[in-house]
Amino acid sequence: MKRLLHLLPVILLMLMIVPSSGAQSGGYDLSWNVVAGGGTTFSTGEDYTLGATIGQAAANSLSGGGYTLNGGFWNGTMASYNIYLPIVLRG
Repeated sequence: MKRLLHLLPVILLMLMIVPSSGAQSGGYDLSWNVVAGGGTTFSTGEDYTLGATIGQAAANSLSGGGYTLNGGFWNGTMASYNIYLPIVLRG
C-alpha cells in the first residue's frame, strides 16, 4: 500500500505531462484556446435567451483593408430589428 502511495504522484505527473507534450508537437500552437462558456447551448427564461458554447477557441476579430474576419462558433453579426406596432381597428 505504501508503494502505491509513493507511485501515485509519479503516475499523475506523467499523465499530466504526456497530453500537453503531444498537443505542442507537430508545429501546432494551442496557446490561444480556452475552455469557457456555459454547459448548455441555449437557456431561456421569461424574456431572455442565453446562448453559450463550451470549448470555443479564444477568437477575436481581425480587420484590415475594409474587411473584418470574426472567429469562433458564434461569429455572425447581430442584425438590427425595427419594431412595428400594428394598429388594431374595431368596426
